Amino acid sequence: SSAACTQRRSEARGIASFLELAQSFKAHDGSYAIFGNSEHKNGVRPHQFAVTLEENGIIPLLNSHAILTRGGETIALVGVDDPVSDKDCMAQALNGVSQDICTFLLMHSPDSIAEAVFRGVDLVLSGHTHGGQVSLPLIGAPYTHSLLRRRMSNGYYAGKKLRRVVGIRPGRTQLYVTR
Repeated sequence: SSAACTQRRSEARGIASFLELAQSFKAHDGSYAIFGNSEHKNGVRPHQFAVTLEENGIIPLLNSHAILTRGGETIALVGVDDPVSDKDCMAQALNGVSQDICTFLLMHSPDSIAEAVFRGVDLVLSGHTHGGQVSLPLIGAPYTHSLLRRRMSNGYYAGKKLRRVVGIRPGRTQLYVTR
């Protein structure tokens, strides 16, 4: 049957296992997701996957944002679709977000960090580089899947360290690239 085929494809791609794991998380303010390059290849249908996420209580932030309030404090949780697949649109994602609230940006790859700095984002969380897969002593990561290469393969970047990479003053922007 069609439903059985869809379930087998979902299991083969790891979607069913992912949903089971994601639903085990206890999130006070909701569960959110962004897409990376894998959601735009490997036979995944991005639109259908976004619908599946929503049906399972996970809100995809694909060039959009959510305003979260707790204890009288407000943040904007912003997500962009995958920059590696050229699906990101930070202007659209930030549209309507007030400059005076704290802004957290979820971005699969750190490659668009200069635009986040320009737009005054407070904190950017990204990955994609896998820490360079291999990191050699004194050399670092020879390959990172990032346009920024090993200068931004993993870790925390702010102030002078971030300025050296993006070439402009980062203002309040901080970046964390997870392995």
